[in-house]
Amino acid sequence: MTYDIKKLKSQIWISDYIITFSYETKRHNHKEQKRMITTISRQFAERDFWMWISTINEDKPYRAMANVKILDIAEINGRIFNL
Repeated sequence: MTYDIKKLKSQIWISDYIITFSYETKRHNHKEQKRMITTISRQFAERDFWMWISTINEDKPYRAMANVKILDIAEINGRIFNL
């Protein structure tokens, strides 16, 4: 049995976010950095940032970041993405 299924076209709004964060190195130096992430909301940007920190710390324990604090999450632009 086959079905003739047609896909509905849709759109989603995505934004670029700059996340400014601070952390402590293995040698106890205090650092501050910025990273850009593209996602659908500020909440997803924060969630994905923490997942990235976790992955970095697991994959490179010799370069692990401790006491990570998000200082700012700023939306810099957005656009419609066609699905």
